[in-house]
Amino acid sequence: MYFEERMKKIIRLSSLVLLSICVLVSVDFLYAEDNGVIQGRVVDANSGEYLPGANVVCENIQAGCASDKSGRIYISNLPFGTHKITATYIGYKKFSTEITLSEENPKLNMNIEMEPEQIRMGEILVTGMRVGQTRALNEQKSSEKIVNVVNEEQIGLFPDVNTAEALQRVPGIALARDQGEGRYALVRGTSSRLNSTTINGASVSTPESDMRALALDVMSADALESIEVTKAITPDMSGASIGGSINLNTKSALDYPGKILKSSLKGGFNEMSGKGIYQADLTYGDQFGENNNIGLLLNGSFNRTNRASENNEMDWGYYEDQNFWAPEEMELRHYEIVRDRLTLSANMDYQPNDKSHFYFNTLYNYYSDVEHSRRQNMEADEDLTSQTHIPVAVFGTELKDRTQNQTMTNFSAGGEHKWSGLELDYSIAYSYADEQEPDKLTIEYEMDEEPAVNLDLSDRDNPKWNLEGLASGYNWDPKNYALDKIAADTTKTTDQTYSGQINFKLPYFIGDRRASAKFGLKEEYKSKDREETVWEYGYEGDGDFLLSEFPDDLSGKILDGNYSAPLSPQPQDIRDWFVDKRGGPLLESEINYEDSYVADYDASENVFAYYGMTTVHMGNVMLLGGFRHELTKFDYTGYDIVFDEEGDFDGTSENSNTENFSHILPMMHVKYSPSKNTNLRAAVTTGIARPDYETLVPFRLIIREDEEIEAGNPELVPTTSINFDLLGEHYLKGIGLLSGGIFAKRMDKIIFPYQEEIVDPGSEYNGWDRETWVQGETADLYGFEVHWQQQLTFLPGLLSNFGLYMNYTYTTSSATVGEREDLPLAGQAENVANLALSYQQGGFNGRVSMNYNGAHLSELGEEEAEDIYYDEHIQWDLSANQQLTDQLQFFIQAINMNNSYLRYYKGVINRPIQREFYSWWMTAGVKFNL
Repeated sequence: MYFEERMKKIIRLSSLVLLSICVLVSVDFLYAEDNGVIQGRVVDANSGEYLPGANVVCENIQAGCASDKSGRIYISNLPFGTHKITATYIGYKKFSTEITLSEENPKLNMNIEMEPEQIRMGEILVTGMRVGQTRALNEQKSSEKIVNVVNEEQIGLFPDVNTAEALQRVPGIALARDQGEGRYALVRGTSSRLNSTTINGASVSTPESDMRALALDVMSADALESIEVTKAITPDMSGASIGGSINLNTKSALDYPGKILKSSLKGGFNEMSGKGIYQADLTYGDQFGENNNIGLLLNGSFNRTNRASENNEMDWGYYEDQNFWAPEEMELRHYEIVRDRLTLSANMDYQPNDKSHFYFNTLYNYYSDVEHSRRQNMEADEDLTSQTHIPVAVFGTELKDRTQNQTMTNFSAGGEHKWSGLELDYSIAYSYADEQEPDKLTIEYEMDEEPAVNLDLSDRDNPKWNLEGLASGYNWDPKNYALDKIAADTTKTTDQTYSGQINFKLPYFIGDRRASAKFGLKEEYKSKDREETVWEYGYEGDGDFLLSEFPDDLSGKILDGNYSAPLSPQPQDIRDWFVDKRGGPLLESEINYEDSYVADYDASENVFAYYGMTTVHMGNVMLLGGFRHELTKFDYTGYDIVFDEEGDFDGTSENSNTENFSHILPMMHVKYSPSKNTNLRAAVTTGIARPDYETLVPFRLIIREDEEIEAGNPELVPTTSINFDLLGEHYLKGIGLLSGGIFAKRMDKIIFPYQEEIVDPGSEYNGWDRETWVQGETADLYGFEVHWQQQLTFLPGLLSNFGLYMNYTYTTSSATVGEREDLPLAGQAENVANLALSYQQGGFNGRVSMNYNGAHLSELGEEEAEDIYYDEHIQWDLSANQQLTDQLQFFIQAINMNNSYLRYYKGVINRPIQREFYSWWMTAGVKFNL
């Protein structure tokens, strides 16, 4: 039944596309092309490389277009006669020529060959720089919307392995990191939930069970042709983009003038783990057919990183009677991690003529994270008698041994057609993602004594303790710890997305002003489910099963010598023992009903959207206006899990909920170009952000013994926003950009976690504590960003070989949450900045770069003193490349040279709750480019 339902939806989407093609073909017969057409490509005169984003204009009638990513141009409905054609491209001389169109020769095929303005360095280096920076800048310059573009060559200039880290160089983007690597992108102070991510313009599935945001560390940056970050969307884009829209473009063989073969091989060293880093990439593309109009491009990338980290954590409690804060729980952690990334893609293109283009793209990503987390903890079992004295403390150790695998598979097919000025594009896409933790083990031991503890808080980042009445080092002896319990956890999340969209674009005139109307629709079907099963095992043997049975090989000091390494059993030995004894008399098992049901759910979401927009060109002014209408249907199923007054499991029942939403999203863009290298842009847009999956699930965890409820909130509605943007940009000689702008957002119905006492006299839960998510009021966010990048070719001598890349974004926000006002939004860092200084001479290209994210709110507490903040992060990286031959290049990269670390604090900066260090790592290798 499930398969049949999905097939019906695929057939429905396919039929819609086929019907639209028939309509357009019919229109083509009725609308004869009785005017002139110019078509062809814009290319580099020396290398033959295609130049996307070139501005090509028929000056006498102000008709024109921007070249696409394959350098193609198509200008239709030109009157017969002689026309002056000009083309401009940053870093190149202006191209100008005259052409004649007539009834006898209505169509002109022409290649526009553009000459670089300066060739001061070796040809190889100039080409590399031009293909990278210049392509991205020209695509930004010619775009109708406010967008930042990062090209594949630019990505290669920084030591960024995954897609998230490549995005950190874009103005206004901060990263949420995991184990020292970038994972989620936060655009202009908005959380990852408020942004959308697409691949080649198609919706994608996400493997995470709780979030909508795609973890961008799953994909290798080397698989991408470009990344586009749209900060002010247009009606033909998904409306679920309050902060912005991130589009990842994979490579196509027809985007290159001929056969391509690129490969790289690198190895490296992680200082903290003392182990290796390995990566290999290969890209092959070629063109076939009589006219080289069939393209095939294959790409593969594999990366293995052996990582490690050291961590200490504290949980602070407040003692009101004595007016002090003190750490009630402390934990030491050491992580050993092996991460694998595999990205494979195969893209096929067919261009039967200059009017039509068909494509079929495939992309597969595999991400594996094998983690051994050793933890040693101390927890107060009675209230502290002073800020530095715990009368009774419990000591324990814990080993988490788990493998997390994520896969993401995407297929998309579509076409583009141009008939007599009419344009049609369409696509159908399928995306599948899953996340599995097949057999996660958590092994806990407890120390056999519960001593009093004296604390030393002279260094709050590294608090110390000593035990009263026990021998020195007692808590570091594995013979003093006995097995408490083992939890075996199996989790699987799957997500499937079917989508289809179609867009029409028609030219028309307002007086003598050229304009176009564009309209289309999109339908998307998503199904997501999560299932978890947790079994707990207790030891039933004679006596205690001691930690010393499987002594660990981890020893020495951690965290700059402040602590001994945490105690732990040897991971493989204890796993082998558990697998052998599980099911036998030594281990008694029972299911953990709370963890096994509370996070399980089934969900489906259908989104139907249609839009209309128009673009009008009036000399050097462009107006774009329109609307998008999105209709959403949610179907969610979760569970009630009940524990009785004795704390025993009392049963579970299923809950379902259906909701429908409708949002009309108007938008307006203005672009004014007072000169060929200057744009002034303004935009007023609207957007939505649907709630995260876990917040919508209709589940309830009811614990009668403690009179507590934890629940989802299926009545949540999407957050909405109205956004204002004003941006000025000037493109500089020497290949550069100077830009600056301001932005503001007014968000309504924000969502936040909330704890409350239930006030409902008629309910059995009156007076209970409830933890859930609630709909808040409005939030305002505003700020400004500035950006300067330039090759300093105007300076004398060796200074002319330097280049600068600098950006800074300031953001502030104010939200109302319950009775608290003027709160910052979660994820909103006040200051975000990038700085890079590069040097190029001969075949050498070196770059030192800095990335800075200011502190931001991570989690809202019940009051200001309990708010959790992510502390500021500043990281320095280094990369250098040396061209050895025309085809061969050597490179070296050093990352996190300043040992930047993760730090969270509670309320104020001198109450740290987590500090995690990663040290530095470096790689070196070679690149081959045919």
